[in-house]
Amino acid sequence: MTISLPIYHQISIDNYQMFPGDKDSPGLTHTFGPGLHLVAGVNGLGKSTLLLALYHGVVGPASIKNDEYGVPRPEIVPRRFLDRFRKRVADAARSSTLIIRFSLGSDEFSVCRSLNDLSIIDWSLNDISQPAEEDNYESAVIAAMCVSSFADVLILLNLVVFMFEERSLLIWTPLAQRNVLRALFMPPEKAEALAKRAQKVATCNSTYRNLLTIANRDRRKLNRLRTALDIGDSVSAEYHSLQKSIAKQAERLKELYALRSEADDARTECRSVLEVAKFNFDDYLREIEALKLTRVANAFPSSPDAGRYVVDRLLGDKSCLVCGAEDGPLVFRWIAAVTDGDCIVCGAPQESQDSTTPLEAIDAERISQLENRLNSARQAMESAQREFDSKRSEYGAIQAQIDQLLIKRRADETRVKQLAGTLPPTPSELRALEERVASQDQTLNELKAEQTDAEDAFSAVFLEFQKTINNLADQIRERFSVRISEFLLERAEISFNTTRASIGESGRSYEWPAFRLSMTSGTFDNPSPRLDRSEVSMSQGEFIDLAFRLALVEVAAGNGPATLIFDAPEASLDALFMRRAGAFLARFAEHHDDNRLIVTSNLTNADMIPALFGAYVAEAGDPSPLTIPRKERWSRVIDLLKVAAPTSAVQKIGDRYDDLLNNALFPPHGEKEPGL
Repeated sequence: MTISLPIYHQISIDNYQMFPGDKDSPGLTHTFGPGLHLVAGVNGLGKSTLLLALYHGVVGPASIKNDEYGVPRPEIVPRRFLDRFRKRVADAARSSTLIIRFSLGSDEFSVCRSLNDLSIIDWSLNDISQPAEEDNYESAVIAAMCVSSFADVLILLNLVVFMFEERSLLIWTPLAQRNVLRALFMPPEKAEALAKRAQKVATCNSTYRNLLTIANRDRRKLNRLRTALDIGDSVSAEYHSLQKSIAKQAERLKELYALRSEADDARTECRSVLEVAKFNFDDYLREIEALKLTRVANAFPSSPDAGRYVVDRLLGDKSCLVCGAEDGPLVFRWIAAVTDGDCIVCGAPQESQDSTTPLEAIDAERISQLENRLNSARQAMESAQREFDSKRSEYGAIQAQIDQLLIKRRADETRVKQLAGTLPPTPSELRALEERVASQDQTLNELKAEQTDAEDAFSAVFLEFQKTINNLADQIRERFSVRISEFLLERAEISFNTTRASIGESGRSYEWPAFRLSMTSGTFDNPSPRLDRSEVSMSQGEFIDLAFRLALVEVAAGNGPATLIFDAPEASLDALFMRRAGAFLARFAEHHDDNRLIVTSNLTNADMIPALFGAYVAEAGDPSPLTIPRKERWSRVIDLLKVAAPTSAVQKIGDRYDDLLNNALFPPHGEKEPGL
């Protein structure tokens, strides 16, 4: 049974803001007849978007998970790209529709999708309407394409049919080659068996390795416990001793916290008593000084305030305002004079004074009482200070004990944690772990046997896969040599090799078929291996990979047609290779009467367009042009300058872009040139 690849017949896009069309022909509609079709425009007009519409019209919003095309059985994400088109326009494409007509072998499909979420609105198979269900549609595509699964549909469209702007190069992706070779050349039931059995091996291996990781961890723990059991007596003794010590420390800390609280209360109470005693002492002292100063005022009733102030300072704090000295000899004589009623200036006794107040006015008895109280207050204050100092010391001593005990407890707790890991297990703990390890070993043996059975089953179908690819390898190499010689001037060839690798991270290894590139260069006269895409130029790499894809398609499809869709093939080409690239692509379109070649081209580099249409006169080193008649050229062009929403550049200089496209399609070198 031969593979069938999509042959596009028509695309219609309605009510999508990116492609409004014009008043006479709204939207975008194009019919793809056999041969070349060009999507022409400039940056921002939607060339890549149009190619994505061709792609998603067939596959919907589905995608391979994480773009992992090399895993044994890729997982599909059904709705990964449902917002791909709605996020590109302001109205979220709420009323936008996409209709794709294509064929797979003898079956013709027509699919209408909403561009808001890529859901199916309706579809038909061979003009018979079908239920608008994605699963039903995918099953029909799988059957018509002659592949084993919808994952294979996605793989082949991404790695064989479409060359998007951000493209993977199959020739340097050996893991993806496995799936492409399987999908292209194995009968669907064999391809499905190969994928399923490979996935079974991978699953068994993954389960085995995951359990092995757990089992190894438990086995190490069991060994530690058995070692701990051997040295368990001394460790247990220390561990339990520290546990008891920590418990006692907790009790002692509880007692100390209570004592500290009591000491703090006592300290606070003593501080209050001390403050009261200081207040009483200061109050009596101020009252005595006030009485003495009253005597001075009576002694000098007519003295100015400044004089009284000087005397007040001498009698009060016994300091001199002039020299600052304290307790000078005159101070005590003045105090005695004030007490006896003598004049403090001339010393005249009270009875010879004319203007003094009698001594009784000073109230010597009152002063004596106050001085006695002052002495008592001083003694009370000194006693309160001693008591406060004592309570403060008691509080500090308790706090010091707490601090030392906390340090000791932290050290003991750290040691307990260290010992906990080496404590001998209880008999029940040891027995439970031994039973778990034994159960894990048994399960591992069962999984190993299951993996062996899965590998045996896989090996049987894998041998068929190897044989199939080996039988086709020469044809693929020959087709590649023909194709690449149409583009490269260097000699390039692919060799059929095998790469030994297991399916999972461990287990049986297999000789996987793979094709590798060799090529001459300025420093290598004979083809040398190019194992990485970095070992060739960008343009060489893309067209080498394209030649490899075409070789695979031509061998796989046999006499059947195919479609190749290439986004911006001129992006990495120099001017001299543009014609070779155009002729190379055009020859694919001519290889089969029903082949389709759909390419995009940016008018800022319009040399590719005449090369594709064969609209040039060959010079030395140029390939012979495959000329498309002038009258057919516009019918093969999707002119986004006319149907796409215009960018600012198109609005301002659109006429110049029109001239570029027209001159590229119809080069101004005269109608008399052969073939033009």
